[in-house]
Amino acid sequence: MTHAEARTVEGNDIVIAESTKRPSLVRHFAEIVTKSIGYNGGILIEANNDFPYSHVGTGSSAALAIATALAINKLAGEPIRIEALPLFLARNYGEEIADNPNLLVPVQCTGGTSLMALHGGLIVVENSEVVQRMEIPDKLSYVLAIPSFPRPDAKGAMAREIDAVFQHILDSARYMQPFFIQRFQEVKNAMLSGDIRILGRAIEKVDSNEVIMQGYENMFPGISKRYNLLRESLIECQPVCTFISSAGPSFVTLCDSERLERIVDIHTQIGFQEVITAKPVNQRFRYEK
Repeated sequence: MTHAEARTVEGNDIVIAESTKRPSLVRHFAEIVTKSIGYNGGILIEANNDFPYSHVGTGSSAALAIATALAINKLAGEPIRIEALPLFLARNYGEEIADNPNLLVPVQCTGGTSLMALHGGLIVVENSEVVQRMEIPDKLSYVLAIPSFPRPDAKGAMAREIDAVFQHILDSARYMQPFFIQRFQEVKNAMLSGDIRILGRAIEKVDSNEVIMQGYENMFPGISKRYNLLRESLIECQPVCTFISSAGPSFVTLCDSERLERIVDIHTQIGFQEVITAKPVNQRFRYEK
């Protein structure tokens, strides 16, 4: 979960509360929203993720972006259509640089996390628009494992992706385009049928693919071995799916809640020190006064 609070204050400045853990990121999105709507008053903004980790592929930065934008937009009387915020944020997206709090590095963004906040549940996003959605069954739970790979800031992460991933994508483009078109269609068909396990198998086909996995391996040497070990160890528990989140390196398993304790134990036995559990959320964001 991520929350943001915006309040008017005297003056014309954007004031980031001291309790905000990633102030440069929050300031950036506060500035682009206020400048875009022509807001001239003073604003105090506080925004944080409940999730304690950043740059591990879980969308925490993008969640801060949409929470900040929603709070300020609401305070100003919603001059920006809520449905327009995801594409607006994606086109102005960036993440913080550890040694320079006044600058951000541009980072690729599809608007998917923002759209998830607006719709809830499982969604398929194409061209920054939701083209399919389904509810996640309440009987399921998530298990998130964060491997002990180096965690650079956004600048370091982008440099790592440029060196290790982009050329791999270009070299594999002819193969990857039809591959992903087919996977997207399988996911959409599974959503239409409402069968979460068919959906899970379609998702696993991505990270089980050697060409796709090589991109992850270029960034995180040894990640494919850990992923395969985890999947093999979880076979007895019959999870819906296990996948690498976004650009990695976090692993996510969606499973029946009744098997949650056993699955967490397996993660611990493998050697994951950071294992987090969560329940799916089908509800969209909400405002609180």
